[in-house]
Amino acid sequence: MEIIRELPPWENPSIGSICQAVHCSFSTLERAFREEVGIGPKGYLMAHRLNGIRRELLLANGQEQVSDIAIRWSFWHMGKFAADYRRAFGELPSQTLAASPEQSRS
Repeated sequence: MEIIRELPPWENPSIGSICQAVHCSFSTLERAFREEVGIGPKGYLMAHRLNGIRRELLLANGQEQVSDIAIRWSFWHMGKFAADYRRAFGELPSQTLAASPEQSRS
């Protein structure tokens, strides 16, 4: 899990490359993630990226758009990203951005 938390936002590694980096098989990685955090590595990576975007949206300075932040976190299909974000947080990323303190001052 640490290897994912330490990644810069623009890196979106494949599960295979994570397995190579930690020298284990997919099944070993899957089992370790499920035991530690209750979800598989793919779900954990997605949650990590979505939470990173949410943090940035809440701290946005009024200069960035949702798509700028999503692209920085390696989301390329905005419709799928918005659907994943809504499923995770119960609101659209644009709603999170509109609720940020900086946006409220604008």
